[in-house]
Amino acid sequence: MRIIVYLILISQSCLAITDSDLVINQLRNNMADIITNKNKIEFSIQALSSSNSPTGIAYRGMLKACLASYLNSPLSKLKSFTAGRQEIEKAVYLSPQSCEIRFIRLLIQSKSPSFLFYKDNLNEDKQFILHSLKSQTLNENIRRMINSNMNSLSL
Repeated sequence: MRIIVYLILISQSCLAITDSDLVINQLRNNMADIITNKNKIEFSIQALSSSNSPTGIAYRGMLKACLASYLNSPLSKLKSFTAGRQEIEKAVYLSPQSCEIRFIRLLIQSKSPSFLFYKDNLNEDKQFILHSLKSQTLNENIRRMINSNMNSLSL
C-alpha cells in the first residue's frame, strides 16, 4: 500500500513539473497572445503555482503583474502588481545571470506606470540582455522570444 501511495505522489510531482515546463514554453512562444487574455493569464498562473524554479517564479510574477490591468479595484490592481513584482525580484535574486529572467523584469518595468516606481533596472537589464545575446549560448526559443519582443519595447 505504501508503494502505491509513493508512486502516486511521484507521478503527480512529475506531472506538475511537466505542466510548468509546458506553460513556460507556451509563454515563450505565445507571450503576446497570453498576456492579452485574462483567462489565459489566470490559467497560466494556476499552472505555475507549484513551480519553484527561478524561471517559473519569474513568469508567474510577470503574469500577476499583467493580470493587474484586468482587475477593477485599484487596491486589487496594486496587490496583483506588487505580488508579481516581488516574484520577479525573487527570481532575479535566485538567478541573477539568467538572461530570460532579466528580460521578464525589463518587460514589466518598461510597461509599468511610473507612479508604481518600478523602473530602477531598465538600463542595467537592457545592457545585460544585449551583452548576453552576443556572448551567451541561449536556447534558440529563448533567443527568438527575446529578440522578437525587444523590438516592441520603447527604451
